[in-house]
Amino acid sequence: MQCGMMYNDLDPELMRARQKTMALTTAYAQSYSQSPAKREALLAKILGKIGKNVHFEPTFRCEFGKNISLGDNVWIGAAVHINQGVTLGDNTVIGSGSVVTHDISSNVVTYGDPCRVARKITAADKTGYDPTKI
Repeated sequence: MQCGMMYNDLDPELMRARQKTMALTTAYAQSYSQSPAKREALLAKILGKIGKNVHFEPTFRCEFGKNISLGDNVWIGAAVHINQGVTLGDNTVIGSGSVVTHDISSNVVTYGDPCRVARKITAADKTGYDPTKI
C-alpha cells in the first residue's frame, strides 16, 4: 500500500505468510502442557517482539504475527484475535474473545470486539489473588 499498489490478500507471498503463521499458532495452542521455554520459542517465531512473562490462553489467532509487538507481563485470554501491526503495552490484560484492532496502552485491563480499555491496573491488582478477600 505504501508504494501505491492495491492490497491483494491473495498474493502468493501473503498466502504463504498466513499459512506459516496459522501453522505456528496451531503448534502454540497444542504446546499448552509443554515447557514455558518451548512455548516462548514458538511465540518468538510468530510475533515481532515479545516481552517477559507473556501468556496466551489457547487458542490464539493472527494473520501475520511479525508486525505484532507485546510488552512485559502480558496476559491474553482464550480465543483472542490480534490484528496486524498492533502493539500491546507492558502489564496488559486482554479478555477472552477479544478482537484487538488497535494499539493498547500499558497497565490496563481490556476486553471486547473491538477491544477497549475497561480500567487501569492499580496497586491492588499487583498484590495477587487472595480468595479469602472475596
